[in-house]
Amino acid sequence: MSGDPLPVLSDLTPSEEHLLDGARRGAIAQVSGLRVHLVEVAAPEVRGRFIRELLLGRHGDLDPRGVRLTGARITGDLDLAHVRAKSRLYLSRCTIGGSFSAVNAQIESLTCTDCRIHRFRADQVRIDNALNLARTRVTGTSSPLSLRNAHVGALDCTELEVYWASGIAFDADSLHVDGDLLLRRARIRGTGQRGALRLPNASVGGQLSGFKARIVNGSGPAVHADGVRVHGDLFLNNAWLEGADQHGAVRLPGAEIGSQADLSDARVTNPSGPAVTADNMQANDLHLMDSRIMGAGPGGALRLPAARISGQLHGHALEVVNPSGPAIDADGLAVSTELYLRKAQLTGAGEHGAVRLLGATIGGQFVAEKLRADNHSGPGLAADGIKVHNNFSLTGAHIAGSGPRGAVRLVGARLGSQFQCDGMQAVNASGPGLSADHLVVESSLSLRNARIAGAGDHGALRLHSAKVSGQFDLRAAWIRSAHGATIGLTSAQAGSQVFLPARLVCPQPWGHSCRWSTAIDLEHFTFGSLASLSWRQWLHLIRFHTPEYTPSPYQKLAAAERAAGHDGNARHILIAQQQDFLRRDADALGGRLTRFFHRSWGVLAGYGYRARRTAAALALALLAAVTVGLVAGHITDGAHHAAERVTSFALPIGQPCTPVELIGVGLDRGLPLSPTGVRTRCDLNTETTAGQWLTLLIWLIQAAVWGLATLALAGYTGLIRKPA
Repeated sequence: MSGDPLPVLSDLTPSEEHLLDGARRGAIAQVSGLRVHLVEVAAPEVRGRFIRELLLGRHGDLDPRGVRLTGARITGDLDLAHVRAKSRLYLSRCTIGGSFSAVNAQIESLTCTDCRIHRFRADQVRIDNALNLARTRVTGTSSPLSLRNAHVGALDCTELEVYWASGIAFDADSLHVDGDLLLRRARIRGTGQRGALRLPNASVGGQLSGFKARIVNGSGPAVHADGVRVHGDLFLNNAWLEGADQHGAVRLPGAEIGSQADLSDARVTNPSGPAVTADNMQANDLHLMDSRIMGAGPGGALRLPAARISGQLHGHALEVVNPSGPAIDADGLAVSTELYLRKAQLTGAGEHGAVRLLGATIGGQFVAEKLRADNHSGPGLAADGIKVHNNFSLTGAHIAGSGPRGAVRLVGARLGSQFQCDGMQAVNASGPGLSADHLVVESSLSLRNARIAGAGDHGALRLHSAKVSGQFDLRAAWIRSAHGATIGLTSAQAGSQVFLPARLVCPQPWGHSCRWSTAIDLEHFTFGSLASLSWRQWLHLIRFHTPEYTPSPYQKLAAAERAAGHDGNARHILIAQQQDFLRRDADALGGRLTRFFHRSWGVLAGYGYRARRTAAALALALLAAVTVGLVAGHITDGAHHAAERVTSFALPIGQPCTPVELIGVGLDRGLPLSPTGVRTRCDLNTETTAGQWLTLLIWLIQAAVWGLATLALAGYTGLIRKPA
């Protein structure tokens, strides 16, 4: 730089003279194998100070192609700090014995390929075109490669090797790259909590490619890139990234990726914390296909909370393992189109779930066909409050969980189209297999051929207060619970057909009793219509397979049959309701007398739903009254009859009535109203013992006729229905 206190070098070595000549002519100075007077130069050395002087123009004007040197050993430090270079610098296959410094320098282009450098420090450097470090090896101390706050046109670190056992290997905080930053097949190894490769708040105008890179840190992050901004693609595909830090092996929180972030086929491991931390990251697409991610701790192995993906998230055949926390923590994740987890294998632990998607929003489909999620101490999939605008598919998935929260949790989820879980297996030995209370499905719900196993009071399948606008399909499903209700549908709604085969709950869904203990909770469950089972089978499930008596299942079934024009079936159902009420909740009726009258009401009047039965009972009561009248005329007590002419009551010998008169006595005594007037001529003689007993009997018949007449009238007019 100007004002350099050192005099210009004049005692140039043959290699330096060759370099000066090439720089003036625009030729590459190949100094290895250089011959002077036919004798090969034994040590092709060039002093770093001489290269500095060339770039400062102290040896005259140089060709615009710059200083180009290959095969040399550069002695001393190559100090370009604060240099405003008048030419380009190209080094290839050179070895720099000291440090290479370009701190706060300004140079048009700098190439240092296939070189060996002890330390490369270029903080705040300004390189208008490219900085090329391809295939260079940097080993040293105190951040061997440093580009803090540097500004370069492009940065090529393809197959770069940087090693340091005592700290940061590649330090590029706030680096600004106008074009691409290439780290393809780079090998970077560092130590410490600050990271092996540091790119926090860096800005890359093109792509950032770490294809097949291998970055290792045994005591901190492998890649520390908080807040990095990449206007193009971020490629870490096929990379091997190994860290050991509680905050993550690959740190990308707050990163902004203008196009896709691709970690396909990557291997990311961290035994001390998350493998990938990408909280609040923004990207167009996120690719995780065939990646293997292994982390530890309660924060999750793959962290995507509040991340924003404006395109798709692809996780086909993704494998994520965390033995002490969630495999994926993506609470609040927003994906504008599709989220794919086909054939992914996700293993986690803990009460928070193996896969967490609480409050996530998916603008298109959620497709997790043949997903396998395992958690032996909490939910396998926890997606409470998730919003999916299109289909939600767990077809063929295998999800194992533990605990009362459920193996699959979709509580309060909203699905804009179909909920497809055909062939899914959800297993939980201590709680529900699928817990989806308050689920909203705008189309159909299908669990055909699904296998759901649960335990506990909450049952295997919980859909309390769920709302399904289309079909509800459980055909060929297998659902079992160790105890408690197998299927919970309390206050659930199905807008269309319900395909719930009776044999799903009971192998023998018929008869007036059942020995199978499987339970289904149907209180306030509403549906459009029943399919794949008859109303009698559904009634059997209500009577013998609901955990306790509740009136609403009977009422809903009766309403459905009445809406279909089957009034007789509806009456049968409502009578069965009253019978079940008496059988299962008799104490609610009151004492023994109340239960007796309730039972009698059912026998005589069908609880108000069999008016013809009441009319028949009334006719029988009247017939009984007529019979009493006829019998009374043939029973004698001394010289008198139990029923005889009224005028003979005071005579020594009674006078018998005619059969017609005896029939009239029975009718007159039995009918509460409209007397026939026959009793003025013929009546029961209460002065006889037989007459007294028959009078008492006829009063009982009269009371029965009164009650039956009232029930018959109420039955025909619909004034009385048992509300319970």
